[in-house]
Amino acid sequence: MRNFPRVLTLVAMFFLCFPTTAHAYIDPGIGSLILQGLAAAFISSMVFWRSLREKIKNFFLRKPTESASEVESRTSSKQHGNIE
Repeated sequence: MRNFPRVLTLVAMFFLCFPTTAHAYIDPGIGSLILQGLAAAFISSMVFWRSLREKIKNFFLRKPTESASEVESRTSSKQHGNIE
């Protein structure tokens, strides 16, 4: 079992050293498939970077939040009928 990685490496090297011909056919439709993949990757990356930029911009430009005492005083006055 300890020799398994060594044997696996030797077998892989054997197959890589003696390649065989594939006789593969690439039809014209594969070009449009590649273009679709590239277009999808480009558009997805654009949307990702735009949303990331907006999140960073909103993080630095957001308004300060209300303190807990302001929220508590506002809710307690509404409960007692003192609506401002």
